[in-house]
Amino acid sequence: MCGTGLSITNTWILTVTFALMWSVPSARGQDLPSPKGDFFPLGTGDYWVYWDYVSGVAGVWDTITVRVVKDSTIVGKTCRMTEGHSWRYLNTWRSYYRADTLGNILSVDPTTGSETLKYRLGDTSHTWWDDQLRRFDSSGVLALFGDSRRCLYVGDYNSSGSDTVLYSTDVLIEDIGFYLTIYNRIVDGGPHILAGGSISGVPFGSMLGVRQDDVTLPEGIRLHPPYPNPFNPTVKIRYSVFRRCHIRLEINDILGNQVVVLFDAVREPGDHTVAWDGSGTASGIYLCRLQAGGVTQTQRLLLLR
Repeated sequence: MCGTGLSITNTWILTVTFALMWSVPSARGQDLPSPKGDFFPLGTGDYWVYWDYVSGVAGVWDTITVRVVKDSTIVGKTCRMTEGHSWRYLNTWRSYYRADTLGNILSVDPTTGSETLKYRLGDTSHTWWDDQLRRFDSSGVLALFGDSRRCLYVGDYNSSGSDTVLYSTDVLIEDIGFYLTIYNRIVDGGPHILAGGSISGVPFGSMLGVRQDDVTLPEGIRLHPPYPNPFNPTVKIRYSVFRRCHIRLEINDILGNQVVVLFDAVREPGDHTVAWDGSGTASGIYLCRLQAGGVTQTQRLLLLR
């Protein structure tokens, strides 16, 4: 989804996440006056890119993209269809939302048209929402993406016997939307944190240089045809990866003997280019070999003196 890849690092994510875990305001004197829909944008073309900690796999992160695709009519009601995609597991899903005039965000079942209250953005009363054990807890201000922005904290509670215990908190950011889920204790899942995106055509965060009409990551893993080919003595080798993974790019001779390793490390999702200078190498046919994410691809090169 990002042509330049994400510059965010695991260390930064964990630092921000745990800082927020200890900074959620508990005072309820910061209620916002009727915030309504500004905290959950649903404009066609809006998109978000999240880093998601993979449950049960220490140190492994997934890239989740979410984009508002189009209007959709379900049982006579107009809602917005969003598409989410996991670049680690290659699965895509659709969700349908509708915002009413009271600031409620409703999740719509595409089959039956039944609606479930997701957020009550206009509520500052701390009352439970539709027996879902969710409610507005507090509000505050966070310095994010180069600006100070108002935020809402929505609590998700568990009921155990006679006790109601805070399980997690959703953080919604003004003019951006869902930012982060903060867990009240250490769990296998999470954190799930926003890295960047675009709202109303304005990019924010680490999503730089993204075309507004083409906000997709490469589909799968691909080693593109080298250019120029034949070459003398330098050739550019381009490859694309749809998720963060370990890359090994090497040049072998026609018998399969290794000539040089061009790259052997982790790459972020996106398009990447490596140059090979064949000076001092004999003319002939060579094989460029890419290994990434369990996939191996090869392109032929012809070096002519």
